[in-house]
Amino acid sequence: MNAPTQLTRENSAITFAENTILTGTFVCHKPGSPDIVIYEPGIYLISFNGTLALGPGTNSPGTILISLRQNGVAKTGGQITDTLTLTRTPTTGSFTLPIQVSATPTTLQMVASAEGFLISNASLSVLKIGKNI
Repeated sequence: MNAPTQLTRENSAITFAENTILTGTFVCHKPGSPDIVIYEPGIYLISFNGTLALGPGTNSPGTILISLRQNGVAKTGGQITDTLTLTRTPTTGSFTLPIQVSATPTTLQMVASAEGFLISNASLSVLKIGKNI
């Protein structure tokens, strides 16, 4: 899933405009929605990448955290954080994190901690890599 450039809102999820590849029926995403819903228990590899910059009128320096939420709960290791200034060029952040899904449906979102930042070239991949033990 990927997203066009968007202005973050405090404690709001990033939307993903389109799906590049969806196979099977156990991971679903409606284009334009922030929600990625998993319908089958298992171990999933989540990869996120995005470019961050200060938005118009945002105070400098500004710090933002983009975090993976599973059913509303932040996942340790599933975040990017940066402090941006007006003179600094945009920065790219990424992470890859395995998560366990035991109960379904499970909803994943990428949530911004602060308002007024631009996020572009954002992509999120969800890959089932195994069954629960």
